[in-house]
Amino acid sequence: MRMYAGGAGHQISVTDADGPENANLRVRATWNAGLDRARIVCSVSDAARNEVLGYWRTHPTVAPGGDLRMHPSALPRLREELGGWRHRVERRERMALVEEVPGLDFHERRAFGWLVANLLGAPLVQNDNGDRVVSVWPRPDRRRIVDGARDHQTREGGGLHTDNVNVPEPWEYLVFSCIRPAFIGGESILVSALSVHNELVAVPDALEILRRPFWWEYRGIADDVFQAPVITYNEDGEPRFRYLRKYLESAHRRAAAPLSDEQVWALDVLDAVLELSRLQYRVRLEQGEILITYDSQVLHARTFFCDPSP
Repeated sequence: MRMYAGGAGHQISVTDADGPENANLRVRATWNAGLDRARIVCSVSDAARNEVLGYWRTHPTVAPGGDLRMHPSALPRLREELGGWRHRVERRERMALVEEVPGLDFHERRAFGWLVANLLGAPLVQNDNGDRVVSVWPRPDRRRIVDGARDHQTREGGGLHTDNVNVPEPWEYLVFSCIRPAFIGGESILVSALSVHNELVAVPDALEILRRPFWWEYRGIADDVFQAPVITYNEDGEPRFRYLRKYLESAHRRAAAPLSDEQVWALDVLDAVLELSRLQYRVRLEQGEILITYDSQVLHARTFFCDPSP
C-alpha cells in the first residue's frame, strides 16, 4: 500500500492472493477527463465507522506498516462495504475514492488507511528496508528523481506511470491515503489503461514494440535488473501496463543495452497518448480520503506540490 498526500501521507501496494472474485463479471469500462466523480466515490457508513471505533477500543490501533492480526470475522460491516469498493476496482472503473471517515484524529486516519489495505489483501514490501508503507513527502536532502530519489521522496510530479515496475511479480491494488493535503498542488492525475490501449491500436507498430521485453531495475529493493514488456494482457484480453519511463531508461543503461531508435519512438508515442488532456482525470485528495486503484489498469501521476513557508 502507498498512503499518499500532497503534504504528508502514505502509499501501499497490495496483492490479493485470491484474484478477482469473478472475472466473467468484469466490465471493460473506459473513462476519460469527463469521468463523473459519482462513478468512483464510496463512503463509510455510520454503522461501519462505529464498528471500527468499537474494535479499536478493545484492540489498539496499528500504525501503518505494523503487524495487523484480525480474526476473519472481525469488522463484518466494514468488510461488506469494502466488497462494494472492490467491485468498482476489479470489475468497473478500476478505482474507488473513499470519502473521509468523520471524527477520526490524525493517528486514527493513518491507522484506518492501513486497516483498509490489510482487508484488501497482503501489503507488500516496498524497499530493501522491508517497509510495507512509503510516506509521500519531500525529504530534507532535496534530492530529485533525476538524482536517484523515488518519486514519493520529492515534491516532483513525474510522468504518468504504474507502480509495479521494480519487481517482476504482478500485484493488484495501489492504496493512497491522504493524511494532510498540500498547500498548493499535489493533484492526482489518473488515466485508464484501456483508454490508452484504444488509442495505441491506431499506431500498431508502436503497440507491437511495447509488447516486447524491456529492461527494468529493482530500484530501492535490490541491485539487479530483469526484463518484462510494457504491455501484457490478462486472461480476458484486457491490457495491463508496466510503465515508468525514467526507471526503464535507467535499467537499460545499467544493463548496457541502449534503447533502439524504434523503442524510443514507441515510448514517445505512449507518452504522447498519456499526455492527451482528454484522457486525464484529475482529483485532489482531501484529508482522510483514500484512493484505491487497480495498478496495472490505471496509470497515475501527481502534480508538483508545495507546503506553506516554514
